[in-house]
Amino acid sequence: MRTFAAPVWPRPLVVALMALVSSAATAAETNLALGRFEPSAAGEPFFGTDSALIEGDLLPSARLTLDWAHNPLVLNDKQSGDTIAAVVRNQAFLNFGASLAISHRLALAIDLPVALYQDGPKQPAGTTTLPTPRGAHLGDIRLGARLQFYRATSGLFTLGAAAFVAAPLGSSSSSSGAFASDGQFRGRVELLASGMADRFLWTLALGPDLRRTQRFLGVEQGTMVRVGGGAGVLLLADRSLQVGPELAAAFTPNDISRYNTNLELLLGARLQVLGFEGGLGVGPGLSSGIGTPDYRVVATLGYAPRAEPTPPTAMDTDADGILDPDDACPTARGSTDPDPAKHGCPKPVDQDGDGIADTVDACPQVPGEASAEPAKHGCPKPSDKDKDSVTDDVDACVDIPGVASSDPKQHGCPAPSDQDSDGIVDEQDACPQVAGAPNADAKKHGCPAAQVVGKQIVILDQVRFETNSDRIKVESETTLQAILGAVQGLPTAAHLRVEGHTDNQGSAKHNRNLSERRAKSVVAWLVAHGVDASRLNARGFGPDRPLASNKTPAGRQVNRRVEIHIVE
Repeated sequence: MRTFAAPVWPRPLVVALMALVSSAATAAETNLALGRFEPSAAGEPFFGTDSALIEGDLLPSARLTLDWAHNPLVLNDKQSGDTIAAVVRNQAFLNFGASLAISHRLALAIDLPVALYQDGPKQPAGTTTLPTPRGAHLGDIRLGARLQFYRATSGLFTLGAAAFVAAPLGSSSSSSGAFASDGQFRGRVELLASGMADRFLWTLALGPDLRRTQRFLGVEQGTMVRVGGGAGVLLLADRSLQVGPELAAAFTPNDISRYNTNLELLLGARLQVLGFEGGLGVGPGLSSGIGTPDYRVVATLGYAPRAEPTPPTAMDTDADGILDPDDACPTARGSTDPDPAKHGCPKPVDQDGDGIADTVDACPQVPGEASAEPAKHGCPKPSDKDKDSVTDDVDACVDIPGVASSDPKQHGCPAPSDQDSDGIVDEQDACPQVAGAPNADAKKHGCPAAQVVGKQIVILDQVRFETNSDRIKVESETTLQAILGAVQGLPTAAHLRVEGHTDNQGSAKHNRNLSERRAKSVVAWLVAHGVDASRLNARGFGPDRPLASNKTPAGRQVNRRVEIHIVE
């Protein structure tokens, strides 16, 4: 078992102290209001800590609280730690409490404690001892008030204060009153903070407990700093069951020691049904201070009707007639607006009266119109002389209707002509009336690879062969397809002469033979692709008909060619 004691001295000193207390101390020096637990106001959600939250108008509450402390005053041997004497073994108080919530800002409370039962060990005959507590005794009646300063609309945080004064009713000089009252007025002031979020609630209290200064068994007693706190979780569908811990601490700031420091933990549950509530809390003492028991049991039974939460009075900081919770600009006077984001805000300045506020108007002094582009928003719409939907500021052809173009130089200008619809405008097309393909050579750009010109099928890209061979290279497939298309466009009665030509490298006989074989290879390809063989005639002219000088590589390349002529 833990012991929570007054100061611990060697046994000879204890005997001497007891004699001194009996023979020399006055009643006021030996009497002490030992109880350190004071119940919260009736209707409060925690056993020993008040809440800053006040709900209801003229809402009454009443409660009976039974508080039983075991071994709140024990003397131990300083050296061995053995118990010398349990001065107060048991002390049970019944508190009669009532409160009235005047409004959601102010509540009043009263509490009358009665020591129902007290006991301590009897001392041997002939020895001088401390008083042995016996019997019932009226405690110090407490009158108090709580004030709520601030409450967030969400309910997550509420700030308030409390003040209490206690006055003695019974005689503290009797054995029954020796540890129930010190016979003096005392008071308490606390700063309170509380909150509630869905099923979780909490409270904190901090402030001085104002008592007379006295030394009891050599330990200074008097004004103490009290700290209390509690947390709870609401269970069941109607949230009628609350469970959670509470912690209470107090110390004498002028002479802090283990013997005038109190610390207790209480674990409890409370149930409320039809306005009535009952609760039970049990917990240990966690320090050795005077008045801290081994453990404490608290039971309550009371009437605490629930009140519909009254929202705090909303403020109107800027005094514009719109309460802060609804005011989008609570610190600047404004006016009503159906848009919640603007309600209560000052009307924006609009110098040009175009309905676009100067803060976002790119042309604040010239009436304009809305635009998705910030640089044009609120500015006049640019003119469009030619009515082609391309504004003059970006129209490359202001006076001529045109079309949009990604090229700034063509944007707003008429679309360029493309007679053969090959995607190459006539201006750049070397063959504007015949569909062709792009070519790096401007003279061939937009022209087909092969086309009928007069009595000849003009071939732009040469049919290429393997070196010194009549085998056609694969890369010439596109050119051959173009030749085939040109042939198929001729009348079926038209006959064609396919001519092969070479440069002058090598013997003339060899070149004539090679050129003829190459002409026959082209004829064979056309026949294989559906052209009637009777329409085709192959001839090899070797180097006899050059188009360019054979003195240069470029000239010789021009001379190595296949030509197709229409002979009938």
